[in-house]
Amino acid sequence: MPGLIETCQKLFNTSDLYEVLNTPKTSSENELKKAYHKVSLKVHPDRASQEEKEEATKKFQALSHAYSVLADKDRRAVYDESGDVDDENDPPADKDWDQYWRLMFKKITIEDIKNFEKEYKESEEELNDLKQAYLDGEGSIEYISENVLCTTIEDEPSLRRYSAK
Repeated sequence: MPGLIETCQKLFNTSDLYEVLNTPKTSSENELKKAYHKVSLKVHPDRASQEEKEEATKKFQALSHAYSVLADKDRRAVYDESGDVDDENDPPADKDWDQYWRLMFKKITIEDIKNFEKEYKESEEELNDLKQAYLDGEGSIEYISENVLCTTIEDEPSLRRYSAK
């Protein structure tokens, strides 16, 4: 069974755990948690189509594992120093990831999602995410709408306005 580093390389095209979480090495514990939450929303199996569910589950598990390494002060120090992960302390393959997720984060309500969307829309963070998605997707509206949080097809006119700037 491949280790975490090899799994991340295969699933995320990087062996850097910080890149998997899309966060800098200097991230605080809170920044790591926020980055983990943000990426987990993108790769969570519940958001994947039936054909992509197996791959999404693997990505979610690898992401959670990467986060568990970086969230543990001692394991993070070892990783930062050596680039290695102690695979002997990996979470078990039969771990109940749903239960793990619930322990990490409180249950999210519809109201929480609406509040997040209100704060995120037209924020500096959204603008930065839009710029990055524009560059990554080479201006593709479809790419942007699939990769920027809280974006729906109804947002296309405003996305086009941003892309014209």
